[in-house]
Amino acid sequence: MRFLDVCLNPAAQGKKNHPIPYFLIVQGDYVGIDRTRVVVPLIRSSEVETPIPKIMPSITVGNEDFVVVTPQIVALPVAKIGVVIASALHAQSDIRRAIDVLTGDF
Repeated sequence: MRFLDVCLNPAAQGKKNHPIPYFLIVQGDYVGIDRTRVVVPLIRSSEVETPIPKIMPSITVGNEDFVVVTPQIVALPVAKIGVVIASALHAQSDIRRAIDVLTGDF
């Protein structure tokens, strides 16, 4: 798992309409922590009433739109993160800006 990899949420497996089917890895590749990863949930756009664009950018995975819910950033054990299915490198600047705004660095 690398920075901005989109990974399956094992808790959503077999649940077609689960609101959080994916996690986004936001932990830098240079961090040598092997047991956990810092992630942000990707929530289906239809499940988010009013996203705050500066801290909750939208991205597309496959053909579906998701909101990067940066305020819900969390560290999870690697065992609770599924396989990598995509990359969000195309949205790197928006995602970095959201994290910066959330932490007061912008």
